[in-house]
Amino acid sequence: MTTFTTNTTRPTTQISSAPHQFMRKIRSGLLEWQARRKQIATLRRLKSGDLRDIGLIEHDISAAGRLPLSTDAATSLHRTSLGRSRNW
Repeated sequence: MTTFTTNTTRPTTQISSAPHQFMRKIRSGLLEWQARRKQIATLRRLKSGDLRDIGLIEHDISAAGRLPLSTDAATSLHRTSLGRSRNW
């Protein structure tokens, strides 16, 4: 009797990680956007005098809201505050 052996290994299919990385970036961007919206909403509730106490004006808050997500709005506001505090 003759015995036949066959190679039954299946070709491996590589799942591209690109879609997963893309979705992670989207999720990360959405989380950053939500956090920024909450922070800006909190700052907008402050009165002008309170903003002035921390070295900011209303325009600074609006400008921070328009920054791209790749820019850290908190750092930008902090720099603005430090720059303005020397002038008041």
